[in-house]
Amino acid sequence: MHKDALHRLAKQAMDSGRVSSVEQAMGLLRSLHLNVYVGPEIEDSRSLQAALATIINTGRRTFVGGVHVVASEDYTVDIPWSQSTSLSGLARKFGANWLSSAKESAPSIILGGVQSEGLVGSRKIQVTFDGWTASVTPWRRGRLPERDTYPVAGVLAGAMAVSEAFLSQWTRNALAGERKLEVCLWPHIGDQIEPPTALLLPAKLWIVGLGHLGQAVLWTLGLLPYKHPDEVSFVLQDFDKISESNDSTCLLTDSQGFDKKKSRWIAERCEEVGFQTTICERLFSEETSPQGDEPELCLCLPDNMAAREALATGRFRYSIEAGLGDSHETFMQFGVHTFPGVIDPTSLGGDNRHKSIEVNSLPPAYQVLGDKVEACGLVELAGVAVGAPFVGTVAACFVVSELVRLLNGGPLFDIIQGDLRNLDDITFVEKRKVPTPYNYGFVESIS
Repeated sequence: MHKDALHRLAKQAMDSGRVSSVEQAMGLLRSLHLNVYVGPEIEDSRSLQAALATIINTGRRTFVGGVHVVASEDYTVDIPWSQSTSLSGLARKFGANWLSSAKESAPSIILGGVQSEGLVGSRKIQVTFDGWTASVTPWRRGRLPERDTYPVAGVLAGAMAVSEAFLSQWTRNALAGERKLEVCLWPHIGDQIEPPTALLLPAKLWIVGLGHLGQAVLWTLGLLPYKHPDEVSFVLQDFDKISESNDSTCLLTDSQGFDKKKSRWIAERCEEVGFQTTICERLFSEETSPQGDEPELCLCLPDNMAAREALATGRFRYSIEAGLGDSHETFMQFGVHTFPGVIDPTSLGGDNRHKSIEVNSLPPAYQVLGDKVEACGLVELAGVAVGAPFVGTVAACFVVSELVRLLNGGPLFDIIQGDLRNLDDITFVEKRKVPTPYNYGFVESIS
């Protein structure tokens, strides 16, 4: 077993001591199924379509046994990443089973209004939203007004629903899927303005790191209501290749991209949506800086300390950094930080891969591999981050929303921190010093 082939949730089972082999970990994942029921409202709601696409895309990487999409008819949808105008095409594009039999023992996620006849599931989780607010709630406990003004709320609600479904199966969390969760991406603080109906959307971004978080951010950006996506340009910076393990967390990755440069593969996906791209295949360092009319807004999304330290040079006018928990205990946690701000980028810490690991202290699943893998290989395997695609997607919604609020005069934050096991307790630290107004590059949204 090579570290680049390991499913990141299988590693969670291995590290926690829940299983005694890689095969048992993958068997657990293959036992997971997810049902998705879709109502007719999907045709007229960008936010519901964003939620559905996110559920399928994160779901098939999490519920390895299969995602089963059920609807009374093949509704029309318009998802930029899909290149399909049918619900069946969307389902198949992202690896779901269309009109297959739902599993009674599996959790079910419901979008829109569906009839109770034939609806099965161990949990029945309703996705709902209203403007900038995302919510999941037990089925038939009431839906929000579902005003369709900000599709990122749909992305967030979809990721939250997958998280609740996963927790209900993986950890047997009694509350997951049986509680109401509600998160607003435009937090109301003091006398801050309300979000405008016609939004200004980011048009020029330098995006560093095209793995789990980077692809989740691009996925979310691609679901914003851009009127003219060809007026949007990204500098995409990464030097790694796509590996098999990336498919377990990265939303723009599939098997056709294995062993290809991330920057080139992701640039192709972005250009299919209509975005303009420039690629950079160098390390992000203290010397990295925008030249000429290149973006001065940086999204720093790799999981290493060196990249975070490079932000301290202040070569970008404004930067947003995000990170995820990487152990079997912390993998549901996320954090977002903005610079300049109260946090020093060098204080954030980095990846877990260079910590000292004693082979003899590794959990049983690693000991079994001892006959097949050399000690250095076991250490490399143990140093791989645990990850779940829906966690990165939740973090991405906060990153993208921080960008959109910046461009639209909304509240800004130095720090946002949360844990998907308790989304009622997200920490927001309001920015003490509001950035000087500056044109970072923007385009209008579809009204």
